Amino acid sequence: MNATDRIVETKQLTKNYGKLNALAPIDLQIPGGSALALLGRNGSGKSTLIRLLMGFIRPSFGTARVLGVNPASCPENIRARIAYVADSQDLPNAMTPAQYLAYLRPFYPTWDHDFEKRLIKLFDVPLHRKIRHLSRGQRVKAAFVGALSFHPSLLLLDEPFSGLDPAVRDEVLDALFETMNTQEWTMVISSHEIEEVEKLADNVIMMDAGKACLREDKDTLLARCRSVSFHTPATLTPAALPAHWWNAVQLEDRITFVDSEHEPEKFLADLHRHFPEHRHLTIDPAPLRSITRALLRHND
Repeated sequence: MNATDRIVETKQLTKNYGKLNALAPIDLQIPGGSALALLGRNGSGKSTLIRLLMGFIRPSFGTARVLGVNPASCPENIRARIAYVADSQDLPNAMTPAQYLAYLRPFYPTWDHDFEKRLIKLFDVPLHRKIRHLSRGQRVKAAFVGALSFHPSLLLLDEPFSGLDPAVRDEVLDALFETMNTQEWTMVISSHEIEEVEKLADNVIMMDAGKACLREDKDTLLARCRSVSFHTPATLTPAALPAHWWNAVQLEDRITFVDSEHEPEKFLADLHRHFPEHRHLTIDPAPLRSITRALLRHND
C-alpha cells in the first residue's frame, strides 16, 4: 500500500488521561474505499480513536495522518473532505433542516445539490420543522444528509445508530446502503449495533480497555469462527480447553462456545478428547456479535 493510498494512518497513536490509558498505542493504515468497524464495550477506546482522527483531542504520544495531514491542525480544504456523525453530536435546535443544510453548503466546495435532494428523499427528512421538534431518528437522518451531500473522502461515524428504535434504524441503514451503491466512502464506524456494522464493514478491530485485541478482515474472521453447542454429563473446566475455544459456558448439561480456529477434523478430535460422551452437537456460522462477545469475555 502506497502512502498516497492511505486515507488514515496512525503510528503508536496513544491517549492518556492522567493514569488512565484511554487508547493504547495503535498503528493503522486505512486505504481508500474501505470500511473499518470499531467494536467493543463502552470505554474501550473506540470513541477516543475517532475523536483523535477528527482532531477534537490531541494524542499523548504518537502520530495520526488523515488525508495526509495532522488532524489536530487540519486546514480547511482538508476538513471539507471529512464527514462526522456521532451520537453526541449537537445540531442547531433553532434551525430547520433546510436552514441547517443552507448553513453547511458554503463550507464544502464539493457540495452536490442534486445529491442533497436525493438524500433528503431517501432519508425522508422533514425540512421545515425546527430541529428541536424532530424525533431522534429524524435528527440523525438530517445529520446524515449534511454529512454525505458533499461526497466526503472520509466518513467517521461514532455510535450513529445509538438510541434509534429498530424501524428507524432500518430506514437509516437502507438509505445509507443505497448511497453506498453509487458512492465510494472510506468509513470508520464505531457502533454497538453489531448486526448493522457487519453489513457495512470490510475490516474489524475489537477493542478492550483501550487496546486493539483483534484486527482482521471481516470475511476472514467469519469464515474461521463457528458457534458450537452440545450436551454432556461432564463438568466444564475452561482452563483445560484449547485457547481458541472462546467463552466456554455450561448451563446444566449444555456447553456452548465459539471455536475461533475451526478446522472440522481437528475440532472433532479435540471434542472427543475433552468430551467423549457429548451428544446433540451443533456447529453453526458465528455472527459477528457472538464472536465479539465471546472474545471479550474470553479476555476477561
